[in-house]
Amino acid sequence: MTNVAEVSEKLYREVYRFVRRRTQSPSVAEDLTQQVFTEAAASPVWQSGGDTVGLLFTIAKRRVIDEFRRSERKQVPLEHAETLAAPMTEPRDARAIVSAAIDRLKPDQRDVVLLKLI
Repeated sequence: MTNVAEVSEKLYREVYRFVRRRTQSPSVAEDLTQQVFTEAAASPVWQSGGDTVGLLFTIAKRRVIDEFRRSERKQVPLEHAETLAAPMTEPRDARAIVSAAIDRLKPDQRDVVLLKLI
């Protein structure tokens, strides 16, 4: 199965279904599936007639992971950049903030937190 057209015809739907089940959008799944076949066709494994099915699904899995990571990145508006770049609070301030938060807990919740920290 080294002919690109032949393999594409036989396995395109299977790879697409694999990708589609793991993505939110049909158009993203189509794009990723195309990337899978493009990358696979350029691979030495494909060229040498190796395990093309394994190659396709390995690449598909990696592209889905890449897409997931890309979609998880959050874009931060520039107006919030100063807040993100602000220096961290002093350890004394952090202790006061944590202590105040613990004091606001219900007694049984406070006990659990204190037992965990001590």
